[in-house]
Amino acid sequence: MVATLTKVAAEPSHPRSIAVLPFVNVSGDPDGEYLSDGIAESIMNSLAQISQLKVAPRSKVFRYKGQEVDPQATGQALGVRVVLTGRVMQRGDTLVVRSELTDVDQGKQLWGERHSRSGGDIFAVEEEIARRISESLRAVDR
Repeated sequence: MVATLTKVAAEPSHPRSIAVLPFVNVSGDPDGEYLSDGIAESIMNSLAQISQLKVAPRSKVFRYKGQEVDPQATGQALGVRVVLTGRVMQRGDTLVVRSELTDVDQGKQLWGERHSRSGGDIFAVEEEIARRISESLRAVDR
């Protein structure tokens, strides 16, 4: 899937910030919980390496695990500019990860992608999602 970017006016008083919400395990397999949590945590850790980006800590975002959330309302509650949500499904040896980046102030999708890989490529998927989010955030600030 091709990523779609939308420009958002940067607000100087609102720092570049993101909340990576727990990814939803749509497979129904209990082992998938570990995988979906790990993907969200890895993306959080990758994004935390960007010095200009404030990443909401796991202790705050994982309170939303297992809940149906509105990304805009959740982002406002966490005090962030954008929210990443995702779904993970494992079908045999294939891992499908869907992720979406939502602008909290404007309530619209900034970016979304679907990644489908063999189960052994999980680290490549995590890195790719983190890279695409970084690119999207740079485009938003232009």
